[in-house]
Amino acid sequence: MRTKQIFVFCFVVMFSSSSFSTQGNEDGYHFLTQSRIINDISFSPSGEVLYVTDHNAIKAFIFESQKVIREFSDGHQAEILSIAISSDSTFMASGDRDGKILIWNLRSGEIENTFDTHSGQILSLDISPDNGHLASGATDNTITLYDLSNMSAITTFKNFNDHITGVQFSPDGQWMVAVAADGRVQLIDMNTKEVSSIQQDTSFLRGLDFEPTSMVLKTVGDDGFVTNWGISQGGFLHLRTIQKFSSNWLTSIQNTRSGNTFVVSNIRGQIKVITPFSILRKDLKVPVHKVIFRPGIEPNILVVAATRGKGVIVIFGQDMKLGR
Repeated sequence: MRTKQIFVFCFVVMFSSSSFSTQGNEDGYHFLTQSRIINDISFSPSGEVLYVTDHNAIKAFIFESQKVIREFSDGHQAEILSIAISSDSTFMASGDRDGKILIWNLRSGEIENTFDTHSGQILSLDISPDNGHLASGATDNTITLYDLSNMSAITTFKNFNDHITGVQFSPDGQWMVAVAADGRVQLIDMNTKEVSSIQQDTSFLRGLDFEPTSMVLKTVGDDGFVTNWGISQGGFLHLRTIQKFSSNWLTSIQNTRSGNTFVVSNIRGQIKVITPFSILRKDLKVPVHKVIFRPGIEPNILVVAATRGKGVIVIFGQDMKLGR
């Protein structure tokens, strides 16, 4: 088993006017959190609310005003590593270092259910597009699927040899994909709840994201490549293209909703936004674990990311450099 550390942190990149003030700070605006190490972030589907892990709590910020509107606490004793928001903004899943997963009611702030299915740290969570299922990946080398209609665990996949670093449902909800530290990419058929296809990458994989308008999956890892995978009608995962974007570990990736632009982050603190016409970059000089676009503002671009040491930051597009 590989022993490379799996990092978690947060920040933001933007190409449009905004009310944020960046005066006196070369990185950009910092959201106020107790911890400077942020493990995960997620927007509400509308992009109005930003959810931020802050040690063993989760803070919900109105994005434009940067005001905390709710804090989800008194549920986790251990540090929270992963969160996922439902597509209707009614509930949230959170997972921690002790393997506990909580389901929160976003309107009341109350805990609706607790899952203790994993013996390792919860590194990744995702909720299906129809909000009917949850997937979790952990350092116990397993994936678990849950039926959220009756709050029960359906099945656990134990055929990995290393940490599960990412899980995600396809945009149509027909598939769930998991990536692992051993380079495995596994496709699960949500109709049968069985493994449909397995492919092997040569790199420690750390992130994945589907293009919203297609069945193309992007994965990133320690070799610095972005790999595009396709899914055939028969449920076979196949390699499409591969392109190198960094000489350091790539830690996360996300596409815009249109699917023609994506952003990656690396362990050295570099963010790259790749459009059909150019590449923009920003160097934060601290490890970056995750970057996400703010939804609902295209063609303008705003990216939020998580940093290890600088908390949550907002960065404007005009402050980014052009080029690789």
